[in-house]
Amino acid sequence: MQDKILICVKIDLPEDADTFMGVEVADCDGGYGTVVLAVDPDEVYLTLGSIPEIETTEFWGNVQSQSFEEIENISCTWMGFDVYNKEEIISKITGKDITWH
Repeated sequence: MQDKILICVKIDLPEDADTFMGVEVADCDGGYGTVVLAVDPDEVYLTLGSIPEIETTEFWGNVQSQSFEEIENISCTWMGFDVYNKEEIISKITGKDITWH
């Protein structure tokens, strides 16, 4: 499973399934229809928007500014299936931490 990422998608599979569409099933919860698959990162399709921002704070007369890039998630899919753990996947693929301000 080297160089693979784990994505969570909603698919109806038997709990003892080993593969789905040629990829390894890492975990399957048949009761909820969610499946964790080990896929190549280049098989995940991201559509993102980003907004550069500057946050300014003041503490005892000292003004500090910090630049950051706010990422807006528009879409994260694998083979047409919506990925439910998209914040984690976006961080792994882009190499940027997702923070909430």
